[in-house]
Amino acid sequence: MDINYRRGAPPPPSAQESTLILKLLNRPPRTLYAMRCTVFFTPPRRYPVTPAAVAVVDALRATTSIVAAFERHAAAVVAVDGIRRAVRLRASHRDADAVLCGERGGLPPPGFDLGNSPAELLAHDWHGRMLLLATTNGTRALVGAPAGVPVAAAALRNRAAVARWLAVGGSEDDALVAVTCAGEAHGHVIALEDVVVAGAIVDALVASGARPDDAARLALAAWRRGPSPNELLLAADHAAALVKLGLEHDIEAAAKVDVTDLVPRVVARPDDHCARLEIGERERSSSPRSR
Repeated sequence: MDINYRRGAPPPPSAQESTLILKLLNRPPRTLYAMRCTVFFTPPRRYPVTPAAVAVVDALRATTSIVAAFERHAAAVVAVDGIRRAVRLRASHRDADAVLCGERGGLPPPGFDLGNSPAELLAHDWHGRMLLLATTNGTRALVGAPAGVPVAAAALRNRAAVARWLAVGGSEDDALVAVTCAGEAHGHVIALEDVVVAGAIVDALVASGARPDDAARLALAAWRRGPSPNELLLAADHAAALVKLGLEHDIEAAAKVDVTDLVPRVVARPDDHCARLEIGERERSSSPRSR
């Protein structure tokens, strides 16, 4: 013991303890209480903890289609949780320019104007028009997201912008933000493509200092296994089904990363079966980049 220490005083810290103390003292102030992020691989019937913000992902194809519609100047997209409800909503809507979009089995239902194709949506200018969208999984996940919490539609196309939006929602110390995957079979089965996109968002969140939990780390590993976004999406079962339908262009559109800064957000819930998404006026008026 150091003879210079008073009798009864604690001994000086060891070299290992001193190193640990210095590391803790040199950490950025927010590191110990940084935003946390998690991933739900399928939409929970009930969220175990209410997140500060939620990003919903249906990479192939609903949320990619929603992002694409806003890239092409849509005024709003209303996500509807059923085909019949979407038809009734279109019939009762005063706006004759409302576009009825959706899919069952990957193809447009009879009587619909368009399917659920991001490539097709990107090929037109939807300036000022509202789209009604009903799909098997993605729109259900959006409608089922927790009320009273900020909710956005996420895809690879707006991955970095969504991560920044989540970071704003999770700016309080130790706040939890979530990425919810739409999955397959009405949200009962995990979809690889959604997990990959969730991992891409987690990657951007971690780069800004967020703390991932185990689920987020699993999604991150799926994203980082490479070799390219297109090949990662093509490895999914649903991608193979789309290829059989001749919809390869939708996979290509879904695989483009960070091509827009638009973040479609749920702004209203007219009832328990639909959710209206819009982008902010600042986003609309600032001519956001879109490649």
